[in-house]
Amino acid sequence: MLYKLQQLIRRGTVMPMVKVGLRKQIVLPTEICAKVGIVTGDYLDIETQEDGKIVMTPKMLEEQVIDGEDKESFWEMVDELSSRFRDLSDEQAQAMVDRAVAAAKAEELEEIKSKRKTL
Repeated sequence: MLYKLQQLIRRGTVMPMVKVGLRKQIVLPTEICAKVGIVTGDYLDIETQEDGKIVMTPKMLEEQVIDGEDKESFWEMVDELSSRFRDLSDEQAQAMVDRAVAAAKAEELEEIKSKRKTL
């Protein structure tokens, strides 16, 4: 029965259900995160509608808690990094990005492993 329900959810036939935890936290289903591109650490706007529905909208990087002075310093940092790496070839820049992404994924994996050990 559970397997059948999971298949229906994956096909989008049935809306997935989530449980509200002790601190009012919810865990978004993996399928939904993959479908809309949500990853660990992303921010979501959340609002309620008159009919009682809750709507969550993923925020883009520059919209994620970057406002006022923070937004200004963020763009200053982007400008500084852009000027620092301006002379790199596309291949060199791509290699740097690939290394940074791999490092971030490894760090996130280590966080997940350490959290599992504490449970």
